[in-house]
Amino acid sequence: MEENNTCVCCGEIIPEGRMVCVNCEKKVETFQRLKNDFDYAASFFLPFKLKWYQRLWLILSNSINNNILHKGK
Repeated sequence: MEENNTCVCCGEIIPEGRMVCVNCEKKVETFQRLKNDFDYAASFFLPFKLKWYQRLWLILSNSINNNILHKGK
């Protein structure tokens, strides 16, 4: 058995051509979805407790992150 046929996250045997098993892929997708939901909710509440330059940084960093995430689509 080759090392290339195992998941890079957990070591489970996977089909050739994949790097991550289905279970790890689902975990990452779930984490990303929860992170996006948290970021979205936090964007409504955090700005009220932050100083103006902290709010600006939050807005800019969210904008940059969204551009990076959606660039491949």
